[in-house]
Amino acid sequence: PNNTSFSGTRTFNSPGPTTNPSNVVIADGYPFTYTFPTISGYTFTTSVSNPYYSNSKNGSTTITANYVACVSPSITTEPTNQSITYGANASFTVSAAGTGLTYQWQELNGSWGNITNGGIYSNATTPTLNLTKPTVAMSTNQYRCVVTGTCGSVTSDGNAKLTVLKASITVSADAGQSKVYGEVDPTFAYTPSETLAAGNSWTGALARTAGENVATSPYAYNIGDLSAGSNYSVTLTGTNTFAITAKAI
Repeated sequence: PNNTSFSGTRTFNSPGPTTNPSNVVIADGYPFTYTFPTISGYTFTTSVSNPYYSNSKNGSTTITANYVACVSPSITTEPTNQSITYGANASFTVSAAGTGLTYQWQELNGSWGNITNGGIYSNATTPTLNLTKPTVAMSTNQYRCVVTGTCGSVTSDGNAKLTVLKASITVSADAGQSKVYGEVDPTFAYTPSETLAAGNSWTGALARTAGENVATSPYAYNIGDLSAGSNYSVTLTGTNTFAITAKAI
């Protein structure tokens, strides 16, 4: 019965109640509670008219319940795949229809689990889940949203996948590096094109073309085992070379 009303009325005598009866419990020395029937497929809200307070000698209060049809939740737009480069943010959005909707995002990383706000995650209980700078290691993780309403729940298809591509960074060997014949190679100095994001660090070192002769010097550098971690792809640029100079005797 859409917009059907049920009412409960109580007449009071002085002294009246000392509590505002807006919580649907009215007292004038004895509690008065009106319980409205539950109707499958409908929800209701209550309202109070002519509230009776202790400063009135006599009065009446009417409590009304308005019933409206409850719409079961449904997914109207599924979350879609997201592809970003490391350092960018990602988000997944679901659209749903229904009565009294709430949202809970989940992540598949071996098994489905609820996401809570914190770390890289925010808005985990809203239609749009935000991820701040997810890592390359999170690529292929899948996301879905459980939408719960007054009349049931529904879950998005779980096919939304995250792809995080490695960020590109270049390094160039510093100019003027050399050694005297017979000495051990120094650690080659280099300059990166940008600072790594927090939580990432450089490991390894540049290398050079093999050779120890002054006559075949200078020698080209190569990337060696220099790495900026799993979130970056490192490329060596520039034309600087490493020199071996003659040893004085």
